[in-house]
Amino acid sequence: MKIPKTNTARILDRANIPYELIPYEVDESDLSAVHVADMLGENVKQVFKTLVLRGDRTGFLFV
Repeated sequence: MKIPKTNTARILDRANIPYELIPYEVDESDLSAVHVADMLGENVKQVFKTLVLRGDRTGFLFV
């Protein structure tokens, strides 16, 4: 199954930063990284959820 690329993935591509997109079903009642790690059977210390914002003066911010 082909996963559609996000704008974050495109930015990482342009910067030649390796990453892996892993699809999962979103649980609106628990959006935490801990919950996602549990769902995927991954170590929570290796799961990172990224929020990307575009500031009007700062450009892109990765949180």
